[in-house]
Amino acid sequence: MGSDTWRFFKTKVNDYCVDENFRNILIVLTDGYIYHKDTKMKEAKLTSYLTPQVIRSFKLNTKDWENDIAEKQFGFIPANNDLSNLEILVLGINPDTKNPYEEEVIKKYWSDWFDAMKVNRYVIKSAALPSNMDKIIKDFILN
Repeated sequence: MGSDTWRFFKTKVNDYCVDENFRNILIVLTDGYIYHKDTKMKEAKLTSYLTPQVIRSFKLNTKDWENDIAEKQFGFIPANNDLSNLEILVLGINPDTKNPYEEEVIKKYWSDWFDAMKVNRYVIKSAALPSNMDKIIKDFILN
C-alpha cells in the first residue's frame, strides 16, 4: 500500500509541523521512494510518486540522468506552496542497487520538490547505521 508521504505534505504538514514564531524541524524517515495506492497522480512529467519502476521507465539509469530530468522536467508535483518556515532532515535513502544512479536520482527528486515548496532548509542523507543517526540529527538541529 505504501506511506502517503505526498498527501502528508499536501494536507497535514502545516497543521502538524509548522508553528509561527518557532523553529520548525521535521525529520522524515524513508527509503526515498514515495508511493501510496490512493495517491497516484501525474501532471505532464510530474508525479506524486516515485518507485524503482518509475525511475526505470523514465530511463533515469544512465550517466545522462540529470540532463534527462532537466530536459524532460521529471519530478514530484509540488504538494505545498510555502514551507519557508520549515526545516527538513530526510534520513534513510536506500536506493535499488540495480541502478548505480538511483541514489542521486532520488535525492534530486526530493531536492527539487523541497525547492518548489520553498522549504527553508533541508538535508537528505542515505541509509546509515542507527548508531550514526544520532550525530546526523544533532548536527542538523544544532546548525
